[in-house]
Amino acid sequence: MLRYLGRYQRSIGYLLTLVVVICLVSWVKGDERGISWPQRIWIEATSPLAAALSRARVRVQRVIRSLMEIGALEVQNRELRRQLAEMESLKAQVELLREENRQLRAMLGFRPPPGCDSISARVIARSPVRWFAEVLLDRGTADGVSPGQAVTTPAGLVGRVTHATPRNARVLLITDPASGVGVKVLPGGDYGVVLGQGVPDLLQLRFFSREIRAGPGDLVVTSGLGSGLPAGLLVGRVTRIMKTEDGLTWLATVAPSADLASLHYVLVLRAAPAEEGGDG
Repeated sequence: MLRYLGRYQRSIGYLLTLVVVICLVSWVKGDERGISWPQRIWIEATSPLAAALSRARVRVQRVIRSLMEIGALEVQNRELRRQLAEMESLKAQVELLREENRQLRAMLGFRPPPGCDSISARVIARSPVRWFAEVLLDRGTADGVSPGQAVTTPAGLVGRVTHATPRNARVLLITDPASGVGVKVLPGGDYGVVLGQGVPDLLQLRFFSREIRAGPGDLVVTSGLGSGLPAGLLVGRVTRIMKTEDGLTWLATVAPSADLASLHYVLVLRAAPAEEGGDG
């Protein structure tokens, strides 16, 4: 038997070699679907990992896209906020110009009292801690402004000039507690003095007489007596009448006619120059 196998040993070797070659070719070439069984085993072993990696890649791509979209939205939001701030600023400027235009139009129709002329002035400064005490004007002695002159708006009296330089003037407002203005109440004709209370919408009127005819709604105008201000300038309206604490005299609260919280332009009243007469 061994001699028989030895006789055909070379042929058997060729046959085994042929079988190995055929197997190798089948591994590489694969079956009729183009996939060999080692490749199929590899694919089946690694497909869960490949699927997981694919899902992870999709998620990463989505996160990257989301981050890019968020960045773009943040840029757009910053631009929109900037545009909104500009619009708000423009709106505020328009409202300010509208208010200044209203005040200027009212000043055009103002008629100063007899014996006076007026010069317009712009409010250029107010103290934040003394907002209803004084203002600074852009007119001064070079423009004929001097201490003691009345300062008003077409709506009503504002105050009087206390200091003046060549280019500027300081005005004490009627709302300052240091301010006192001689007034007359119409139509009854009662006299008194109006004192500031440090707030924009309230003045106190102290009557000189124990018997008065004034009542709520009456007009309060400058009397032209003692205060150095021209007579007939509107100060405000009586809102309430009451007795003093001792019950001997009367008090009244007065609402100012001028908007003292929002002053942009005012009128300074000066003595009108005397007309020069000529010999015939």
